[in-house]
Amino acid sequence: GEADQRERLAPSSSAATGLGEPLQAAAPGGASLCALIMPTMAVAKPEAARHTVQRALRWIGFGALIVVSAALVSFAVAVTTASPITELGAFQALPPYFEVNADTLTTRRGEIADCPCPFLRTAYVQGLIEPSPMGYMALNSTYALTDWAGMARSVFPKEKMMQHFGTSGVPVTHLASTRSFHSGIFESGITGDEKRRRMDVLLSFASNDGSFGPAELQVAVDHYCDMYGGTSQQMEEVRRLMALTLTVFGHAKGSVHRALWPLSNVLSKDDLEALWLREEWPKGWLDRRRVEWAPFTEIDVFVGIRTALMQGAQATEPASSTNDSFAPWPGNYIDDPTYPQPRGVGGEEPPSSAEIEAGVPGGKLSLFDSRMGGVQPTLMHKGGQSFPDPIPEEYWQPAWKEYEDDSAGAVAWSYVGASFAVVTIALFCVCLCQAQGCCRGQEKDVVEP
Repeated sequence: GEADQRERLAPSSSAATGLGEPLQAAAPGGASLCALIMPTMAVAKPEAARHTVQRALRWIGFGALIVVSAALVSFAVAVTTASPITELGAFQALPPYFEVNADTLTTRRGEIADCPCPFLRTAYVQGLIEPSPMGYMALNSTYALTDWAGMARSVFPKEKMMQHFGTSGVPVTHLASTRSFHSGIFESGITGDEKRRRMDVLLSFASNDGSFGPAELQVAVDHYCDMYGGTSQQMEEVRRLMALTLTVFGHAKGSVHRALWPLSNVLSKDDLEALWLREEWPKGWLDRRRVEWAPFTEIDVFVGIRTALMQGAQATEPASSTNDSFAPWPGNYIDDPTYPQPRGVGGEEPPSSAEIEAGVPGGKLSLFDSRMGGVQPTLMHKGGQSFPDPIPEEYWQPAWKEYEDDSAGAVAWSYVGASFAVVTIALFCVCLCQAQGCCRGQEKDVVEP
């Protein structure tokens, strides 16, 4: 039966082959009659384009879902472990410590003996700081406060802050200035009229529309550096702090909101008066405030850019050295075998050892407490060297060691986060390749043979 079937099919195949030319000739337009009769046999049926696009979109959506999930996990890891001594989030529920009214504001202003930082002064007066009896604030709480305000952590490196305040904390009400040139507005013992006059000098460097950008701030820095003979290192420190102030408190011209382009933000005269004179937050700042949530964010980037812009506008050459520098008060040399003894400031009696032990978290006054030292002629310091080079390690090394121990887990998590990011990028690339392959597959299906 099979042999007979093959015999019957063979003539049919040969006949179809032999009739190819006559059928093609008979077909209109010279087309093959076989193609006209059975068009579905000419090409394989392609997959519908709709289904191919849907498959490509599914791959892209899957990759986007991976990226979003990775971003959320990375954010959580960064906030939790980026800085072990930062209490981000915990600080939000604490301030203010009292009802802000005229009486409490006046009382707090009178409690500040020395503090050259307008931000810390304002935070203390406005009730965001509740210091110890000796006016100290723990370093971890200080970082929590600066994170809350959106201060760039790169401006306050951990090791330097530990050297200054790791053992004791930050002496908010007795913080000594470490630079020989400044505006003089925060000097203790000056009258209100004199403070107003010095403030007007600072405001005179504003632009014609009354605003301060990087160029105007640099002109002010140049003026005070020339007046007091500041060094290049001191100028760089002041320039970076002013760039930070502009980044944190800046806003669009004529508005209390941030500009769409961040580098166009400026400070107004009223902003500086609020921080330098009235110990108040600039108008609208609490609403536009941004939180510093990681060791390096866009806040640090814009501080660096504005610092570079200010440096480009520098028009004066700072001194190579200065006759005045920060040093312990005479007799309080840091290389003495005993810890330096404080002295009274502004008519105050020097605190006793019992008061220091009870009123300072670390039991010792910071070497940057105004009762311990201040800006003075360098020659008064033993050996003619400016303080604090070097700071004895026994004063700050225990706190730094504790910080390093706490940082070990954060460092390990940072490596985990970096590895997680690399894997996420790889998976997203795979998803894109799969989506592109789907589209290429569709193109191949519709090509005519």
